[in-house]
Amino acid sequence: MILAFLLIISFVSCASNNDAQPANDGQQGIESVDFSQIPDGNYTGSAKKFVVRATVSVDVKDGEVTDIEILKHVNGKGKKAEAITADVIREQSLDVDVISSATLSSRTILEAIENALTQDTKTTE
Repeated sequence: MILAFLLIISFVSCASNNDAQPANDGQQGIESVDFSQIPDGNYTGSAKKFVVRATVSVDVKDGEVTDIEILKHVNGKGKKAEAITADVIREQSLDVDVISSATLSSRTILEAIENALTQDTKTTE
């Protein structure tokens, strides 16, 4: 009986697991940032989650993020998460789906972008 219960719990847990979930799911600490309120300029930010680290440079012009350059990304097997920068630029939001099989790296890059835009890290006009 206990074994059957554990199997059912395990099955339900696996069935509801989904790598393509919004990064801004309220549990990961990534806050919504209103890009239209960010002054023009270049901003840098960093983040670290466990063994994954990222440093980014973010360009803002006329209230839009126009470019995101990954300056450093210590990623293990999460290199493909670097594609998330294109999603952020296209959507003009940090509320984008993480890259499947690179969830931790995706969230680390998003947090680095958030840190660049919310902390006093402006480097140029």
